[in-house]
Order: sequence, then structure tokens, then C-alpha cells
Amino acid sequence: MKCSYCGAPIEEGRVFCLNCGEEIEWVPEYNAIGSYRPNSVNAASEPMQPAEEEAKEQEPERQQNKKKKRSPLIAGCVLLIIFICVLLGLKYYMDQKNYNSYDYQVNMAETEYSNRGYDKAYEYIERALSLEPDSADAMLLKSNILLAQDNTADALVVLLTLIDMHPDNVTAYGRIIRIYEQQEKPDKIKSLLAFVTDERVLNKFAGYITEKPVLSLPSGEYNDILNIELYSPDSANHKIYYTTNGSTPTAESNQYFTGIKIEEGTTHLKAIVVSEKGISSEVAEAKYKVKLLPPDPPKISPSPGEFTAEMDTKIYIIVPEGCTAYYAYDEVPTEASTKYMEPIEMPEGEHTFYAILVDKNGKKSEPSSAAYNLQSEALES
Repeated sequence: MKCSYCGAPIEEGRVFCLNCGEEIEWVPEYNAIGSYRPNSVNAASEPMQPAEEEAKEQEPERQQNKKKKRSPLIAGCVLLIIFICVLLGLKYYMDQKNYNSYDYQVNMAETEYSNRGYDKAYEYIERALSLEPDSADAMLLKSNILLAQDNTADALVVLLTLIDMHPDNVTAYGRIIRIYEQQEKPDKIKSLLAFVTDERVLNKFAGYITEKPVLSLPSGEYNDILNIELYSPDSANHKIYYTTNGSTPTAESNQYFTGIKIEEGTTHLKAIVVSEKGISSEVAEAKYKVKLLPPDPPKISPSPGEFTAEMDTKIYIIVPEGCTAYYAYDEVPTEASTKYMEPIEMPEGEHTFYAILVDKNGKKSEPSSAAYNLQSEALES
């Protein structure tokens, strides 16, 4: 016979199943013919008393067996609960450890950034920076995340903060310059590099630094009209712009092609170089005070005196280079007087010869004079 509860085989005479512990109701076997008896038949006619007594005697053992079977189950449940608690505690410990680990936060930020999970990456890198606020690597990663989110303004703030903290960070300078180039702001690049002192940064971005122009003459006082030439020390392809009234030149000012003429008076010359990248240099400047002096009075030959026809009676004026001489008799000449071209024949009689010089700048000398008395031979005889 098999247990009606669990299906395990039951030895004859057992009143409970050794496998599941449930009580067994035995039904006597009958012959196939006439073996069926209705339930209404009085069971007292069959002797059942011994089986009941055996069942009662075995009940404590059955209960004890049930407890023995339940004990491992309870113990297993307790162990499972303990194991789960340990796992939860370990997870909490690791979560706290990772939350306070700079390396973990940066690694997770890099992973999320690589997978384009920019929002999660930003959360991780913010936590990393809260642990190490001056980390250049974390700040660079944060700028990359912000740029990936099209947040250029905040990325610039992060990068500018970074170079304030780490003025030798070449990578940060490169990213800022790239942003300014994309925004077409060459003046921002100029300002960024204006106060850099680190040689590595200067050498790396030398192509973005425009040297100011060189002036052919320094500031000073001069006694002649000047012709100032300007040069770009970087490249002949760079453009030079200048002003002569002391105002700051821009790319809208006069472009330099040839020498700049500095007339009499005071001239405040300023000039800049603009590179092919559109980056302007610092201003080069000079002040020129030009005061033109008149030429010295001309030298006249021969010396004053009396002359006869037999003598050399030609009058000579020494004319310096760049000057023109004018002469007249018995009056001071002007530029409207006779221009000296060649030696002049001395006129007869007593006359005073006057001469002046006018230089290339229009400055007129004081007059020179000589008194001549030319007498003919007939008069002398």
C-alpha cells in the first residue's frame, strides 16, 4: 500500500507514514466477489481495537519525527536570513566605500562618458571633485562631459578655473583656445596667453602669440622730417595697422605698406600686428618731436673788397646738398628772387651782394652778404 498523501510505500501494520508523518487509514482487503461492504455496515463487527492502541502508542514518536524534520528547515531559513543580512551589510559597506573613493567615482564617470551616459557621468565626476576639488584630471573630464552636453559656457568656466589652479596645464589651454577659435574670438585667445609665463605653454601655443611690430626709429626729438618703417618680427604675411594721433589702432585703422612720413611737430605713432589667425599683438608706440632747423647762412666767395676788370670777378655761393640758393643786389632776397645756378658776374660799381638758402623742408636761412666795388681800368686811369 502507498501513502495517500505523499505516495511513499507503507509497511503493513503502520498507522502513519514514515516519510511525511501523516496518519494512515487502513482498509481491509476483500475478495473480488462480494467483498464490498457499504459504509453503513457496523465496523464494530471487525476487531480494530489493537490498531488504535498501536496508533496511540506511536503518536509521540510521530510528533518527534515531525519536529526532527522541521528543525533542519528552520535552521536553513535562519542561515539564509543571516546570509542575506551579511550580503546586504557587505553591499552597504562597499557602496559607502565606493561613494567615498575618488578613483571609483572617476572610473565610473569615464565609463558613463564613454557610453554617452553624460548625466550619470556628470553625477560621478561631481562626486569625485567633492572628494578632490583640485584634481586637474577630474576637471578636464568634467569639461569634456559639459561639452558633450553642449554646455560650452560652463565648460569654459571649469577650464578657466583649472588654469588658475594649474597654470602649467597645457591640455586645458588647448581646449580653451579650441573653443575660442570655434567662437571666432581671437581677442580672447590673445588675452588668455597675454600673462602666461610657463615656457611649455608658450612654446606649445607660440603660433597663437603675435609679437608687436618693430619701429625703425625710437621716440625722441629730431631736426628733420622722418620716414618711419614698421616690421613684423613673426611673418611678412602678417598685417600692420597704425595711427599717428595717439589712438589705439585696430584692424580698421590705416594699414601699413611703406614708410610713414613724420612732419614737423609732435606725432604719437602707435602700431599693431594682426596675424593670419586674426590675433592682434600688443601696441608698439613712439613719440616723435620734429623741430626743423633752418640751414646755416650760405658762404659767399670772394670775400668783400675792391676789384678791377683784370681780376676774377665771379661771385660763388656754396650750396649744401638739399638746399637751393637765391640772391639779389642791395636787398635781402626771397624765394621769388633769382635762383643761383652758376657763378655770377660781379657788376661794376659798389654793390652789396645778398644770398639765402632754402632747404628741402622749406626752411630759409639767414642771409649772407658781401660788399663789392668793381672799378674799370678807364676809371682808374
